[in-house]
Amino acid sequence: MKRLSCYLITICIRALIAASLPIFLYFSSYTPAKIKSSVGAFIDTYEPNTQKEISRIFLNENFQPRQSNFGDDIIIIIDETYNLKLSYKIQKYALNAQIPIFYTKNSSAIADNSPFTYIAHSPLSLINDAYDKLMHHFGIQKLAIVWVYTEENEFLVRFFDNDPHFEVNSIVISDNLNQDLINHIISRELKPSGIANIIVLADSENCKNIQKSLIDYNMVKSGYLIILGHSCLNNAIIDGSISILPNIDIYSSTEEESYVNNLILLLDSLENKYGNQTFTKLQFWHSFQEFKKSFVWDFTIINRKNSNFYNVGKISNGKIEIIGNIQYPGGAEDLPVSSRINILISGNVGTFNPPGYLESAVNKLYHEGTHFAVQKINTSKEILQNFYLKLNDQINCGASVWINDFANNCYLEKRSEMGVAYLASYLSSISIATLNLFKETNFSIPMVSGANSAHSLSNSTIFPAFTRISTSSDYMGKTWVIYMKVMGWTSCVLLYADDAYDVSVYQNFLQTSESQGITILNKEEFRKIPFMYNTSQLENYRKNFQEAIDQNCNIFFLFCADPSFLYVFNSLYDMGIRKGDALFLINGLTGSDLLYATPGVNTAKTAQLLNGILYLFIPEWIGTLGNKLKIEFDQLYPLHGNRIRCVHYDAVWAIAEAVQMLINSGKNYEDYHAMNSAIKNVRFRGCSGSVMIENGSNDRRLNIYSLYNSYYDNSTNKWIANEVGHFSPYSGTFFQLTNPIVWPGNSAPSTFKHYDCPYKNKKVHISIKSKLISMSICLCTVIFCILFVFFIIKVKFSYELEKISEQKYFTDPDNWMMAIIFIESLQFQGIGPSFEAFNALYYDICSVMSYNLEFFSGFKDETFWRFFYGTIFFGLFWFALQLIIVIKIEKIGLYWIYETAVKIEEIIGALMAGIFFQPILSMLLKITQCDYGSGEDLTDAFFNYDCHFSCWDSHYFSIMIPTVLIAFIYIAFSLKIRPLWQENQFDLNIKEDPACMMIKGLVQTILIAIYETLHKTNKIIHCSIFLFIMIFYLIFIAFRKCFNYDRANLFQICLTVCVIWNSILSLAYIIINTGHSYIWLIVQFLGIFTVIMCSVWAMRRLPPSILIKKEGKSILKLFRFSLMGSNFWSQSSRSMNLDQRFVNLYLNEENSNRMHSIAPMNIVDSPKMPYISDNKGEESPEKQAWSIFPIFSMPSETNKALNCSKEFWK
Repeated sequence: MKRLSCYLITICIRALIAASLPIFLYFSSYTPAKIKSSVGAFIDTYEPNTQKEISRIFLNENFQPRQSNFGDDIIIIIDETYNLKLSYKIQKYALNAQIPIFYTKNSSAIADNSPFTYIAHSPLSLINDAYDKLMHHFGIQKLAIVWVYTEENEFLVRFFDNDPHFEVNSIVISDNLNQDLINHIISRELKPSGIANIIVLADSENCKNIQKSLIDYNMVKSGYLIILGHSCLNNAIIDGSISILPNIDIYSSTEEESYVNNLILLLDSLENKYGNQTFTKLQFWHSFQEFKKSFVWDFTIINRKNSNFYNVGKISNGKIEIIGNIQYPGGAEDLPVSSRINILISGNVGTFNPPGYLESAVNKLYHEGTHFAVQKINTSKEILQNFYLKLNDQINCGASVWINDFANNCYLEKRSEMGVAYLASYLSSISIATLNLFKETNFSIPMVSGANSAHSLSNSTIFPAFTRISTSSDYMGKTWVIYMKVMGWTSCVLLYADDAYDVSVYQNFLQTSESQGITILNKEEFRKIPFMYNTSQLENYRKNFQEAIDQNCNIFFLFCADPSFLYVFNSLYDMGIRKGDALFLINGLTGSDLLYATPGVNTAKTAQLLNGILYLFIPEWIGTLGNKLKIEFDQLYPLHGNRIRCVHYDAVWAIAEAVQMLINSGKNYEDYHAMNSAIKNVRFRGCSGSVMIENGSNDRRLNIYSLYNSYYDNSTNKWIANEVGHFSPYSGTFFQLTNPIVWPGNSAPSTFKHYDCPYKNKKVHISIKSKLISMSICLCTVIFCILFVFFIIKVKFSYELEKISEQKYFTDPDNWMMAIIFIESLQFQGIGPSFEAFNALYYDICSVMSYNLEFFSGFKDETFWRFFYGTIFFGLFWFALQLIIVIKIEKIGLYWIYETAVKIEEIIGALMAGIFFQPILSMLLKITQCDYGSGEDLTDAFFNYDCHFSCWDSHYFSIMIPTVLIAFIYIAFSLKIRPLWQENQFDLNIKEDPACMMIKGLVQTILIAIYETLHKTNKIIHCSIFLFIMIFYLIFIAFRKCFNYDRANLFQICLTVCVIWNSILSLAYIIINTGHSYIWLIVQFLGIFTVIMCSVWAMRRLPPSILIKKEGKSILKLFRFSLMGSNFWSQSSRSMNLDQRFVNLYLNEENSNRMHSIAPMNIVDSPKMPYISDNKGEESPEKQAWSIFPIFSMPSETNKALNCSKEFWK
């Protein structure tokens, strides 16, 4: 029955649609079966008797509802009227007559809330509500509606227009437009709007043509949302599109079939209720109302995937429910919530290199300007307002290393993710290789660079897809040559890397220098190094560096791309170059950001040579706009520099300007040819000034360079990259100095080192003969020290030290003895292996303590001689004091000289024999250092610290021989007086074994000799020997227990272990020669901390200390003692007079017998001289007299000074 009904009603409705007129149904008796059969009979037979039951009435627009009366038996009107005006009149008539109307077509004129109407299709209000729910579900506020006019479409467009929640771009397309006209509308109106959410309301061919246009203009991709109206569903060709359909339409292949299905539902409801029973008109009306109330309009969400349609959700009772995975255009599984269309660009902006190669921190730092530009564009109200510039920074195909196979596979995989333009790596060689690869693989994308300056990249015929914001390196080479002429420099040394950019700079420099008379001193075969050079390659290129160093030239060019020149600095430092030894001029930008971010660079070493360099680049952060952007950039990246970031900023801005240009002209910015042409024709003002590209070239139209000076500002503890001048190679004013230059040597250098030296520009080399003689002199010094030490130990100090056995107070001399142990450990480290690379502060302190000043800038020439002669004078002055004290100078009336000498000796005596021993001996032995020569003869050697001072001639011998003799005498004096000092310190409880003192002096002498001869020649050998000697010394002091106080022994062992630990780290660092300095610093302090903790643990296991602290000692008092002696400040002049009486008694031979009359004085009870016995003949008068002389830093009694000096001269 139902199949028959469906068939009959289908035929009926098709006829109605064909007629396009209302049909009135009326019956004499009413049953559902009779209605169905009557409708079918009307269609099939057109028999006259059926006219009693079905009336077909043709109306026109003049129809007057109030004047019409078709009979009281009419129970329902089926309206299929296309005429809006006529449909409205029929509706009015039916409402007045209270006759239900069944609408087969939707119309804005239908009062869908009326109890007398039923719409075979979803009411417009419900359709609008369904679209509204869908938009809110996706979080959409901005949308474009492309539609062909129909009443239903207009009703939906007005709905969105009137909703303040939505921002709508409505684009009306006339019916049956051809594809070209639709393309024009889409390109000029839709795409420039930047709206990614598009609703298409059209049918048949219009819908298909609109979709084709969206595909052609690349608007069917990830980030877009395409919604097709239900009438467009059968013509859908876009995978990822979405439609919403009323549930009844799901089972209908056509719109007409949908209407039939609705009518079947209505008739079936009557049949289910009344069966074959007759019902009245009133009952029919009630059944109509019940059917209408019970029917719920649901919507199904349809998603097109892989050319098939899938049910992915529903909208029911005003609620949306997603029951399946939605696929969006471009195969995307997620829909970005954005009111703007993404414009994708990409770039080689990271650190990644092929596996097995170090990452390129430099590339990422430079491209901070890229990220800054993207951020500024996306927040700008002046450009790409309706778009969002998205940067794909994951094109990791090699930032600074090119491996062709790896790059080829990488770019093939990333092609679809590279967008409308590609930002190049900072290296020209990488960009050239990339462009060639794109050409070979037929991949077209505009490439824009901020920094690539290789000459070959200027050729727009070879590289048509390339554009750069910088200029060609041709200008840079010429600029450097002319700058040398301006400064009066006639020669230079030069190293260059073998990448395209540096080679082009070198070739231009070479060509220009020949025409300008500039000489490159180092040989051609020693100028080239790898563009990826690092410190592990030092041995392979040592000859290259040595060739440049040997030219004795101050002007040193490094044409090496970042960060290679940092590794070159590291290697040059290892070969002995220090700040001020040369002026480095480079063709790349640098700063603290590169210094601290480049792996494997020793920051301490490199920073010293980086300080004061000069480099060229195009001007950056120019004008009001540039200064404003620079402030913003520095706030965003406060820890990094801002050099070269500006041109990368402008490179991104050039792309954005090109996109905006194409949008304004209605062209497709995703078309390679259009985009590439637009980039080459942009003109704008960026942070580096006015940007425009030369016609027929890939270069920026700019022939101006800025000269930058990079240096470390000690006042702010920051690296400064200061613009100090402007170059205009093709203008009348070539060079203009804008700021003073901070030179590495504190003044502008001359062409050659020590320009007035005799050898001038002669080749300087290590003089082997001179070096051997210097080593021989140092060896003789060590041999003398060995003989003297063992002789004096055997003859004078062969006794064992008595340990402290009873409790005593810890005195000021005891504090001084502990301080000496600490200072001597620092001095050991000062002449040991250098750990300046990872702990410069600690090493500088050790160097100062040992008087090792050669690592400080300016320790040469006049500065050195001041220190040297000052040391000689100080030593001779001390010798003179010793002579004055022991001879009887008062007999000739010069007693005041003697008294003054004693007072001075009290101050400096212990220092000269103790903690000054190593610094003074080290300075004296420096006179033997003549390592370099300008020729093969021995007399061609010159002094290390003054090139004016020739070695091995009569003048040199007149200074060297006396100095070495003074060193021998000083060694003897100091080693002999050390034990005597502590023997006469009666307030001193902590004492050192004299044999230990002698061995310590011997070790210091050996280490000084090794340092002066080996630390520059071979650091590994020097470090190894130093470690061996210190380990031997540690074993000796551990077994000998040099002090009579256990805690002093432990303190000495702890500090010696720390020295050995630092030396082991230094040796490891020299061998490994890589790693960040802070890692080594952490390891160093962890080792020292471990040693200290072990010492604390060991100290707690010792018995209680025999020495106890006295209350009330002040720091001021300790300071006084360390300088003048504990009683010097506190004793009265009376006590000095008393001492002098004993001095006079002894020195006057005629009155020598009077000593017995004075001896009975109760001096033992005196707090001043507790050491004089009351002598019942136990000590000779002479011994008693000698025992009362003061010595060095002890109380002011003069007896001890005489005693010590007397004993030495005996």
